[in-house]
Amino acid sequence: MTNSQPSAQATEQYLSFAKDVALEAGRMIRKAFEQPRVNNYGRKSATDPVTETDHAVEAYILARIRERFPAHKVIGEESASQTVWTEQPTWIVDPIDGTANFVHRIPMCAVSIGFTVNREYIIGVIYNPILNELFEATHTSSSKLNGQPIHVSDVHDLSSACISTEGGSDRSEAKINWILTNLNRMLNNQVQCVRMMGSCALNLAYLACGRLDVSYERGPHPWDLAAGVLIVRRAGGTVLSGDFDNHSDFELTGGSVLAYTPALAGALLGNVL
Repeated sequence: MTNSQPSAQATEQYLSFAKDVALEAGRMIRKAFEQPRVNNYGRKSATDPVTETDHAVEAYILARIRERFPAHKVIGEESASQTVWTEQPTWIVDPIDGTANFVHRIPMCAVSIGFTVNREYIIGVIYNPILNELFEATHTSSSKLNGQPIHVSDVHDLSSACISTEGGSDRSEAKINWILTNLNRMLNNQVQCVRMMGSCALNLAYLACGRLDVSYERGPHPWDLAAGVLIVRRAGGTVLSGDFDNHSDFELTGGSVLAYTPALAGALLGNVL
């Protein structure tokens, strides 16, 4: 395959493959989730757990990709140091986004599979196997939830908006101050509600289907974002890098995300916050 964008037929084949892989990975996650909670998991940092299921699911996904598409690049959360994002056809995988939720048996975790060519987003699949919700989009088709079309909300007033953010694993003084400053701004501006649900991928999926109206975060990685960015965009949403004060065109490796429904653009970016 050349590095031009895939044809519609090829795109559908990639999507079908990614959905099949996500569903099987989801069965692995659900089986583990249904077992009693255990505390003998590893940690990438004091606040960032990693489990045997993370490793097993990623190994399964990577094996499937390498068997079907041996020439493609793969970036996975648990093997990220081995690969960088290039113009080559690349699968970007988070085996369990929301591992802390998974550890605590909170049903807010998901498999996230994105595929890019020429650094363009071609497909995105996010699957929460506990709630059996599969979000999908391609660069040529609209976003769907369990096969049904979805769209961002038309909420245009902050007083009716549900906004998500995340604490993340970085607990530096600067990061904590940034989180608290923005929470203070949100609450003082009378947003209806603010949520920290523990999964960047699901935050974006929920924005795409109208459950959330804004999602912002500092610190997400490419595997947290690659699928969700496309799903939000193909559902009519906007995705930028940065925050409310300083934002720019979205950059997958930029370490931040600000996603919102266009109806709220004026309130968010027009010096209201």
